[in-house]
Amino acid sequence: MDTCLLDSIVNITGQRDIESLELSLLAALAELLPVREITLNKLGENFNIRYVQSVTSYVLDKQGEGQIDFSWEDIPRLVALDGRVTHSLNTGSSEYFFDDTGFYVALVPVAIDKDIPLLLIIISESDLTDNQSMIEGMVSVYANYRYVLNESSCDKLTGLLNRRTFDGKFQKLIDVQSQRKSIHRPVSPTHQPRIQRDNEWPWLAIVDIDHFKSVNDTYGHVIGDEVLLLLSQLIKSSFRDSDLSFRFGGEEFVVLLEPITEKMAFEVLTRFSAAVASYEFPQVGKITVSIGFAKINKGDFPTEVLGRADQSLYYVKEHGRNGVREYNQLQARGLLKGSKKTGTVELF
Repeated sequence: MDTCLLDSIVNITGQRDIESLELSLLAALAELLPVREITLNKLGENFNIRYVQSVTSYVLDKQGEGQIDFSWEDIPRLVALDGRVTHSLNTGSSEYFFDDTGFYVALVPVAIDKDIPLLLIIISESDLTDNQSMIEGMVSVYANYRYVLNESSCDKLTGLLNRRTFDGKFQKLIDVQSQRKSIHRPVSPTHQPRIQRDNEWPWLAIVDIDHFKSVNDTYGHVIGDEVLLLLSQLIKSSFRDSDLSFRFGGEEFVVLLEPITEKMAFEVLTRFSAAVASYEFPQVGKITVSIGFAKINKGDFPTEVLGRADQSLYYVKEHGRNGVREYNQLQARGLLKGSKKTGTVELF
């Protein structure tokens, strides 16, 4: 086996988080192939509309005569769902072709545990078919190791991210926030990145099921687990794919919202709260949730934001439950009397 190829495989399987794994795959293929751009894209669906959106890209920059460099771009870009992309995703088969812009393109679906959540797109000035076995072999190594990391980073019951992944995901959100306050070069006129506006911030929300102990006491832990599973499904369907959801333990969940206005954050969380309250849980019937949320400022530590959101949650719990409150609003009105721990969220 080629030494460079072997080194690339060793590097991929040496990663310990999904973001680093994604970067190592693209970097390895960019080193092994004559690529102009290589992008890993995720599949998603909002309001029954299917879309493909870039996760990260490795892009060739021509700096001038004889000067070539590569740069990373992780600002999400939508990928057109044309016939070839749709066929590749529907069949799970790779597509290699010469497109009308004068470049060779490879579309490689990434199958993880029988699903196809990702699509690799490679753009090159050279024909890629001679490297098809190597490309798809590297993707298989990535997919197998991605499955292993998914197993260690997700809560076994709900499938949401677990507590141990929180700090890394939090920092990633802060980094992306900083980048989006800058102007980024689009790869093409049709791929304009979304720039974060000055009144948009990321938010952290703590979601706590009201009177969950009585559910377990009355119906047993099997039914209690079913409530947690169904609630996690409501969380997945109520927030954007780019928002991150965690089960922190017991009946408490944490949601990281990508940058939006305070008004929008309140509306999104209130809509989710209403969706839970209107849902008929088998055997249990109706339940409600209490939600406290807080803005994430640049430079904040995770424990600081968790503490602010937790104070907001405590206020909701002490004032009737089944509500949504934001930390700064409560503080401005003098309604926060002190910090108390409401549940299982570990602040320190």
